[in-house]
Amino acid sequence: MRHRISRTTLLFGVVVAFVGCNLFGPETEAEVRFQNSTEDLEIYHGLKFGDAEFMFHGSETFQPGDVTSYKTTEEGTYSVQALDDQGNWLTLFEDPAEVEGGGKYTLVGRGRYPDIYGVVVVDEAP
Repeated sequence: MRHRISRTTLLFGVVVAFVGCNLFGPETEAEVRFQNSTEDLEIYHGLKFGDAEFMFHGSETFQPGDVTSYKTTEEGTYSVQALDDQGNWLTLFEDPAEVEGGGKYTLVGRGRYPDIYGVVVVDEAP
């Protein structure tokens, strides 16, 4: 008994093999989240790192001890920014942080205002 494989089925199999082997190129997106480990800093409007934005509304704030969910951004070097009352993004930490595609990262705010600094924790290496 002969089996016939259609061109569509064969093409689908080749595409699945390429995707599974990551032959279309390296992963370019990273997953990031924020953790507020400061002693006294509350964020009232939003946080941003690259394309990953976390917005807070109404009485919701990002307080010490809070952790956001993960969001994606393109790999690269970015500054952590906070949104002010007028809608401006202001740099929160002095030093930018780098993330690589395929990795998962937690951006941790530490210290006491005005001496706040950031630490990058690699949750999953790329």
